[in-house]
Amino acid sequence: MIELLTELSGKHPKVIDAVRVSDGTKVAIKRVPRRCDELPILKYLTSEEMLRDPRNHAVPLLDVFSEDDDAYIFIVMPLLINFSILPFTSVDEVVDFMRQMLEGLSFLHDNNVAHRDCSTLNIMMDGTPVFPRGFHPGAPNLEYGRTSFAHPRRRRDVAGVKYYFTDFGISSHFDENDANRLVTGKDCLDKNLPELYQDDPYDPFAVDIFLLGDVFKYVLVNQYDGLSFLAPLIDAMTRRDSKSRPTVRESLQLFNDIVKQQYPRLLLRLIVTSDADRLNRFLCDIGSMKRETKLAIKSWLSSSRKE
Repeated sequence: MIELLTELSGKHPKVIDAVRVSDGTKVAIKRVPRRCDELPILKYLTSEEMLRDPRNHAVPLLDVFSEDDDAYIFIVMPLLINFSILPFTSVDEVVDFMRQMLEGLSFLHDNNVAHRDCSTLNIMMDGTPVFPRGFHPGAPNLEYGRTSFAHPRRRRDVAGVKYYFTDFGISSHFDENDANRLVTGKDCLDKNLPELYQDDPYDPFAVDIFLLGDVFKYVLVNQYDGLSFLAPLIDAMTRRDSKSRPTVRESLQLFNDIVKQQYPRLLLRLIVTSDADRLNRFLCDIGSMKRETKLAIKSWLSSSRKE
């Protein structure tokens, strides 16, 4: 049994949040057309076998139900929050997010699924670690069901922040032996996608590469200082010519190579938005030195105990 609430109404007319009465779990319920492929794709991606793959970052499917209207069904998922609702505060937070998304996209493509709309609004995170007292889905600065302000933790201070791809409403699932993997259609949130402005069928897997690269570009590298070392990856993923973009495996390999080439201390650096003033930049530098020193002392103490 599920108790319906109204926190998400208005902002997301097809989604409402609720509480599962049996255990108090907060969930999101989405209305989808029966003719849509979203439910079959989610069932496929969240089957018992698929869930064993640690690269799986498809939003979990918790339940399905329907009412008298045969045109729609309702899918139940965990209550998640958009990944960009909280600022990133350090390079390693960004690196962790990008690695999870590239691995998650690799999982989808390895299993013959092209998302086709993996833009900013369709990438979410499990807010449980960073919002220990819950969050209001319509106003994340407030606690869930309360009027008091939420006090989120920094991602780097908690363990197990996981990110998910959501909304498989226009996704494509191909047969493993299907030689023709081209699609048509102009439904996509990211209007920078070059394929939207061509009439010929296009490769949906190359579309995913561009869309995720655009997320990395506009939400991360263009918004924060200290991430320019990631530019070669983003430039490759967002090439206008779809045939010249790397595959997801090549993108992940390039990402890992770039990260390995960086000094370890760079990954510990705190970051600020590109429009930050001098005071915030100074405080960021001081915070970075403190963090590097603290972790260095912790590492030294750990090695001393082993000896």
